[in-house]
Amino acid sequence: MIFDKDIFFTKKFLDSDAIYVKLEKAGYIKQISSGLYAYLDPFNKLLKNICSQVCNIFSEYNFCQVNLPLLQDINLWKNSGRLDIYGSGLFTTGENNEFVINATNEEAIVNLADLLNIESHQLPFCAYQISERARNEIRPAYGLVRTKTFVLADCYAIVNSKTDAQKYTDIFKQVFQKISKKFNLPLHQAIHLGHENTFSVWSESQLNQSHPIVCKNCHSSFRGKEMLERCPICGSSEVERVIGAEIGDIATIKQLIKTKNINNTYIVFMGIGISRLIQLIAENKVHANGFDWDYFYAPYKAYIVASPARKSEAQKIYASLSGKMETIYDDRPTSIGAKLIDADLLGCPYKIIVGKNTSDDFVEIKRNNKTTKINSSLVLQYIQDNQ
Repeated sequence: MIFDKDIFFTKKFLDSDAIYVKLEKAGYIKQISSGLYAYLDPFNKLLKNICSQVCNIFSEYNFCQVNLPLLQDINLWKNSGRLDIYGSGLFTTGENNEFVINATNEEAIVNLADLLNIESHQLPFCAYQISERARNEIRPAYGLVRTKTFVLADCYAIVNSKTDAQKYTDIFKQVFQKISKKFNLPLHQAIHLGHENTFSVWSESQLNQSHPIVCKNCHSSFRGKEMLERCPICGSSEVERVIGAEIGDIATIKQLIKTKNINNTYIVFMGIGISRLIQLIAENKVHANGFDWDYFYAPYKAYIVASPARKSEAQKIYASLSGKMETIYDDRPTSIGAKLIDADLLGCPYKIIVGKNTSDDFVEIKRNNKTTKINSSLVLQYIQDNQ
């Protein structure tokens, strides 16, 4: 991408700004109204890269990817009994409100299995989807963590035994562990008190959105309104509430709607809010001047700035990187310093400076707090070797 005018809507942020405010000032999102955000170009690239990594993890377990419609027949929700449970939390549409706007897919995935004529002997049937959802959240808060529309990755396993239900519960726990490791974001699974097969997945966060109970002795965590006197796992009295943010869940429920071919089944499902995930990753990757994304999911890998006298060299470097990685060449008629402010806000891992501090054919490459001077012909190889 070459740009010679402002196309990123950035503004330096303050240390006191909430993380979602920093994302907005860095040009990633823009609040439209309460609980509604527009995703701008950098966010969409970040979202695409993170979704790709999550899909790779799902693929390791041979989950099949589906893309279910935005609209669901409202009768599915009536038949499952959850239309009244969700109530005003659902958006409905159509001439006679005959459709529910996709909020979650338990009913839809069972209906899909029915339409595919899946029989009991073909179970387990496991599928996942990553898409935008809509819920009528009456108290939006915490930026991307509690919104009316959001990006959700959810996976559903239809099984016909408690043994398989436990198997997929364990598999989904493994998926969260892999996501945790991949993005270097500690994720914990809090047991819902009174519901042994339901878990909330949370991370430490200054957002103060969730308050799980944590055992200092065995590090188990729990979700419940009443404070525990002792940990149910190890019996320790060293329990406390901590602050964090929920990012997803794992649960098992009985079959929601009747089907032609399969009965007495369980649905094991997991959901992870991808937009929530991004905000929590951002909280761990922010610094005083912007973000420091890991190379493999950064929306832009390299950011080139140049003095007017060395413009042709910068263009050659850009040509060598284009097609190999997402690269920005900032050709605006402003100072190198002003351009580097935007590079920091956007979180580009590599800043390539073709300026006065180096002689012809040499450039500076900045990565974190380290500056390296190399021959301009070696820029591509240097980045590839140091991802």
